[in-house]
Amino acid sequence: MTVEACKAGKDVYVETPAFVYVEEGVKVVEAARKYKRVVQAGTVERSSAPLQKAREMVKSGALGEVRFCRALDYAGGAMTDGGVRLMDMVQFVFDEAMPVSITAQGGKFTPETMLATFHYPGFVASYERRAGNTYGAAFHGTKATLMVPCGADTHVAHWKNFLECIRTRAKPISDIETCVRSTATCVLANIAMRLGMTLDWDEKAWKLEV
Repeated sequence: MTVEACKAGKDVYVETPAFVYVEEGVKVVEAARKYKRVVQAGTVERSSAPLQKAREMVKSGALGEVRFCRALDYAGGAMTDGGVRLMDMVQFVFDEAMPVSITAQGGKFTPETMLATFHYPGFVASYERRAGNTYGAAFHGTKATLMVPCGADTHVAHWKNFLECIRTRAKPISDIETCVRSTATCVLANIAMRLGMTLDWDEKAWKLEV
């Protein structure tokens, strides 16, 4: 639907996950660029002051060297239900980095519990889903740990950014390419879990620069 809307000359607000199959993500980004459309994703935490402050603190070294992050999800269902927003928080803080390898354990089909490990260039992140978890992301540095909750009421600011970008034609804070990267991270984790194997990911082989 996103591709067809872009072809029809429409700007698009798309909720997460941005796609089901990884190949679809590339097509969505290509359509947004080809037809010069503003495509904002529903990863609303990017518009939240706490996450933006966390990004500043990590970059400034206030937490020390951050080598480990934890994404904590209390929801059930597949990782792409709530995990996209959580992993997007991590990737936003680290300048849209994507993992180079992924492992995951849990049930085979929409498990109630799941543990995934993502190896990024320079740090490791984990995603944990189980009942009673906090919903948010923790950044563990050598000086301090910072917990950033997910689910804060940031929708108004996010929609305002989308409407402003429609007017100015600037890229929105949750440009579709960023959400495609975060969605792909979660889709690959689900695949790794179902196959029971580690997936190595070569971002250079996935052409998103269009």
